[in-house]
Amino acid sequence: MIVTDLDGTLLREDKTVSQRTRDALARCRAAGIKIAFATGRPGSVESMIPLEFFDGRVINNGAIIYAGDQLIDQRLIPWQTLRPYLLECIAIGLSPVTQLGVVNYTTGRIHANLEPTAVFEVVDFAEHQKDTEKVTIDIRNPQDIVFMREHLPQGLRFGVTRYGDFDIMLAEATKAGAIAFLAQYWGIRQEEIVAFGDDINDIDLLAFAGVGVAMANAIETTRAAADEVCDSNEDDGVAKWLEEHILMEQGIPG
Repeated sequence: MIVTDLDGTLLREDKTVSQRTRDALARCRAAGIKIAFATGRPGSVESMIPLEFFDGRVINNGAIIYAGDQLIDQRLIPWQTLRPYLLECIAIGLSPVTQLGVVNYTTGRIHANLEPTAVFEVVDFAEHQKDTEKVTIDIRNPQDIVFMREHLPQGLRFGVTRYGDFDIMLAEATKAGAIAFLAQYWGIRQEEIVAFGDDINDIDLLAFAGVGVAMANAIETTRAAADEVCDSNEDDGVAKWLEEHILMEQGIPG
């Protein structure tokens, strides 16, 4: 199985997939290799990706797992667990956004780092009763991080993104955990997985895969966690690695 992150990895900076990359993925897939993507984006990403190239997809850092068009697992934060925490955050002036499907639920303030085309619904979190794939909270200062860590409910995990957001997930909702679940579903061994990534939320995935490949444009900690480094997302790094290490070595025709 080939697993790839999207932003900064498979996607170029203009959020397109190059023809060379499309061709490499299609050749691998024609040879019987499963292709999946694992992204930190919510379900709205499906409108910008050619889904016909993928056998599986992992949404929101492992909260949602698809095999083909079938939802095979979801790891959601129960609203009963989350509500007291959200209200504590709001009480000190923070503005959480929760995500479920393509909808972002918010108190009214829209984060600058969220997609401008994202769908928003203003809610009162004291009354909101929807489970959540992911919570995003924009950080104002280091004290916010301390507060959110100290008050984080049991069973949840957090991560600080390169954009300065604080993401909260169910503890078992990780890219590595989701891909392990997908691999088991298909009967694929861990050592048969190659994964590509560039950011903090790809580190566990690259460490889990049989071969973890960081992009040349990846952050330093992600490169350090990888087995190999390929060219950048702007220079068809994923395609070049697949051509050299899979297509040519296995004699897969073009």
